[in-house]
Amino acid sequence: MKRILFRVALGAVFLLLLGLGTLWIFIDPLVRSAIERGGTLAAGVPTSVESVDVGLVSPHFELAGLRIADPPGFGEHFLKLGRVRTTWAEGSLFSERIVIDELNIEDLELALVHSARGSNWKPILDSLERLGGGEAASKPESAGDGPGRSLHLRKLVIRGARASLTLSDMPLGLGGTGTRSLELPPIVIEDLKSDGSVAELTAVVLRSVLAAALQRTLQGGPGVFDERALSALRGDFSSLGKQLGQELDRLLSDPQSAEGLIEGVKSLFDRK
Repeated sequence: MKRILFRVALGAVFLLLLGLGTLWIFIDPLVRSAIERGGTLAAGVPTSVESVDVGLVSPHFELAGLRIADPPGFGEHFLKLGRVRTTWAEGSLFSERIVIDELNIEDLELALVHSARGSNWKPILDSLERLGGGEAASKPESAGDGPGRSLHLRKLVIRGARASLTLSDMPLGLGGTGTRSLELPPIVIEDLKSDGSVAELTAVVLRSVLAAALQRTLQGGPGVFDERALSALRGDFSSLGKQLGQELDRLLSDPQSAEGLIEGVKSLFDRK
């Protein structure tokens, strides 16, 4: 009898180790795939990630080279993130509620294009609006990344951000051609809360990051970027701003209020 129980216990341990080994091997590609789906869900264009490192023994997460593609007919990318890093409470990655104290994003690059054919930001802003509206069509066909979870991100910090604006194929009287760039000050977002699959949580986070970066661009753009292009961006973004809340809409009409900008961004994340 003891021998049978020993074999059963030994078999259970073997299956557990096999399961952990399988998880160890496949956790990074699974998370990477879910993040790519989340970016595509948010922006409506292909999203790719160079690498993902998820620590199981030492709880940490690091992502490199996230790229949101441009809509067809424009450039190579709309947004690039150099590196994303965070840690979490041990064991919380697999719990129903994930709590992250701080998520750091380094080297954000926002590449805006305005041409005679239109702008590269308009289709992406439309997709962000659909995501916020909860349309069924915006949901991924198959989440494939486990059960839904609740996320509480206490602080998200973006450093080393830069925005560029390229005028392409514009008549000479409307700005001509050329690219100008603008360094964005650090962005701090607090108390982001949402729930869903990993892909859906990623979509919410990226939607918020894009909204904050675009706000900073509108704030610092006058005097650097072409005013007609900025006016078009402000008009297209105002619709998403109204969806995100009255506070953001107020900030768009008063772009000089840096303190209010941060408070407005914080208020976005009580919304799913």
